Amino acid sequence: GAGKLIKANGSTYNGGWKEDLYNGYGTYTSTDGFMYRGRYRLGKRHGQGECIFPTGDQYMGEWANDVMEGAGVYRFKNGDIFEGFFKDGKRHGPGGYQWACNHKLDIVVYERNVRADVVGVRYAKNRKKARKIMGVRKGD
Repeated sequence: GAGKLIKANGSTYNGGWKEDLYNGYGTYTSTDGFMYRGRYRLGKRHGQGECIFPTGDQYMGEWANDVMEGAGVYRFKNGDIFEGFFKDGKRHGPGGYQWACNHKLDIVVYERNVRADVVGVRYAKNRKKARKIMGVRKGD
């Protein structure tokens, strides 16, 4: 079915339900500024969805078992943008990172949210020049 829930703490859910769990398409909002709009499966974010975090960061893309998983776009509050792949809620695999401060674009590979120690490419603001860059592997 479908319906709306308003919790005692002020958070709300409006959308599909199955076995008393969020299911199908729905929107969840909390009083701290968190918002998720998208697909749920048995109470967890699963499928396509968009999220605004209390920090002001935003994510639009694929979810699995309540975490960012698969292809997506993450927009940081400072204006930086990462478009690529996620695993277990972290950047993982190939992607592009555009810096808001200088509009440079890095095409790199991430492993668990850290740039992998492999060759990437940095494009200049005008995208007419590129140079090789190395990722820096620092651990988690």
